[in-house]
Amino acid sequence: DLNSFREGIKKAGVHTLFYHLVTSKLKHGNPVNDFSSWLSSIGEEERAKKIQTLDLIAYDLYTIREKIVEILE
Repeated sequence: DLNSFREGIKKAGVHTLFYHLVTSKLKHGNPVNDFSSWLSSIGEEERAKKIQTLDLIAYDLYTIREKIVEILE
């Protein structure tokens, strides 16, 4: 559920974030990151879109994690 997902993101390492936000897209040829795909699958389209549009170049992964948690709250 969404609460468990948020708590998992809070504990996730930056390597995990990188994999699900970047590597999985490249590996599977999917334009949408894993987090946004899952959120869309449970009807959380707005949150999915916000995470999908985070600027991964402008922020370090620690800040990205904080931003994702904010989106999920």
